[in-house]
Amino acid sequence: MWLGLILAATPLQVTVTVNGIDAGKSCRVLNMETEDEAANGEAVQWATPADLRIVCRRATGDLIRVVKGVSGKKTINLKMGFAILWTRRDGDRINGRIELKRVGGDETVEALPGAQTPLLPGSWTMEVWDDKGGGWLRDEIVVRQAQTLEKTIDFVPGRVRIVIATGPGQVDLLGPDGKSAGYGPSGAWIDLPPNRYAIQATLQDDLSRQAHEFGSFTIRSGGRVERLVSPKTGTLRWGLKQPLAELRLLDERGETVIAEGLTGKSWKVSPGKYRVQYRLPSHEVLGVEVGQKADLVEVKAGATTKFGAEPKFGRVVVRLRRGRAPQYGRVELLNPADGELAARFTIGQEVSVAPGRWPLRVVASDGRMIPHDKPLVVRAGSRQTVDLVRAQSRLRVTLVKRGERSRGTWQVLRDGDEPQQAVSGEAMDLDPGSWILRVRCATGRGGQERAIELEAGVDQEEEFLCE
Repeated sequence: MWLGLILAATPLQVTVTVNGIDAGKSCRVLNMETEDEAANGEAVQWATPADLRIVCRRATGDLIRVVKGVSGKKTINLKMGFAILWTRRDGDRINGRIELKRVGGDETVEALPGAQTPLLPGSWTMEVWDDKGGGWLRDEIVVRQAQTLEKTIDFVPGRVRIVIATGPGQVDLLGPDGKSAGYGPSGAWIDLPPNRYAIQATLQDDLSRQAHEFGSFTIRSGGRVERLVSPKTGTLRWGLKQPLAELRLLDERGETVIAEGLTGKSWKVSPGKYRVQYRLPSHEVLGVEVGQKADLVEVKAGATTKFGAEPKFGRVVVRLRRGRAPQYGRVELLNPADGELAARFTIGQEVSVAPGRWPLRVVASDGRMIPHDKPLVVRAGSRQTVDLVRAQSRLRVTLVKRGERSRGTWQVLRDGDEPQQAVSGEAMDLDPGSWILRVRCATGRGGQERAIELEAGVDQEEEFLCE
C-alpha cells in the first residue's frame, strides 16, 4: 500500500534559467527513466523523485545538465561557460573526434573541433581521437562561468623504447584494435601517435617465436616512454647418446609445424606444450624416419626438458657369394608401404635396422640386380645374417700369341640379349646356359666363334690363339 503511494504520479514543475536569465523555450526537461519530455516551466504528472536531463539549445551546441532526485516545483539555474577546441596533426588542423565528461557529474558532451561548445563550469576530462590518422589522448580542461576557453589538441608523435633484458629480439606495439602500430628491434626508438598501446616481445633465439605480452602504456602528445621487459624461455635438449639427424617442432595437437629441419643438441623455447618429431642419422639406425618417433613435451621457464626415446633395432648383415667366392656391392632396403628406397648399405657390413618387414634387394658391383624373394623381418634385439648366392657362372677368355696373353676383345651373345663384351683376360659373370662366343685379336684376326655351355656357379676358362 505505501509503495503504491510513493510511486504514484505527482505534480512536477521545473523552471530553467541560464546564468540567472529565464531560458524560455530554448530549454527542455527530459525524464531519464521514462524518456518523457516537458517544456521549460511546464507542470507534469511524473513519479517523483525523478532524475532529469536538462537540455538548453544554443547556436553552437546544447548546454546539458543532469539533476537527480527532483520533486515538486523547482527553479534550476544553469551556469554556462564555453570551450573552443581545435585538433591538429603535423601542423595542420584535422577533424578530430572530441568527447567531454564533467568531473563529479554525469554529463557527457561531444564537441566539434572549432565550435564554441557550451559547458557547465568546472573540470572536464577530454578524450580526443584522430580516426583517420590514428591516435588517442586524454586531457583535462577547466571551464569558468561566462568565459570562453580556447585550446589546441596536437597529435604530436611520442617516442617509445622497449628493451628486452633477456636477449636480442623484436618488439611489437599494438593499438586498441589489436593491430600492430609499431615494430622494431629491442632498444630501438619507435615513433607513435599519442594513444594506448600493448607491448609484445619475441626473443630472437626462441624456437617457437612466441610473442610474450607485457601489459600496456599510454603515450602523451610529444611524450616518451621507456620499458624493460624480460620474456622467459626454457631449454629443449636432445637426450640420447645417438646423434640427432633432424628435428621438427609442432604445436601441442601436432597440427601446426612451428619449426623444422633443425639440427644440434639444444634450443631455447617459450614455455608450453609441444610435439617433437625426430629421426636419427641413416647410418645409426636404418629405416627410422621423421614422424615415426614423436614425443609430447612440456617446456617450463628456466628449466631444461630432455626428449628422445632410445631407438629399438636389430642387427643385420647381408652377404653375397658366387660359389665359394665372396661378391661385393650394396644392399637396398625398400619402404614396405610404397617400395621406395628407404636405406642403403654395403654388402658384408653389419648395420642397425628398425623393427619391421623390409623388402630387400642387392646390387652387385657389376650392376647386376639380385632380388631377395621374401622380406627381411627385423625384431628389436635380434641379430641375423642373410646369405645370398649368385646363380651365375664366371667366364674368362684369354687371347694367346706365342704362348703369352695377347690383346684383343671377346663377346658373348644369345637370342634376345644384347651382346656383352670384354677384353682379353677379363672375366664376366653370366647366367648359366648356352652362349655364342666370338673373339677378335689385336692383329686383326677375328670372327672366331664357338658355342659354349655355362654351368651355374662354375668358373670357366677359354683360350684362343692369335697367330
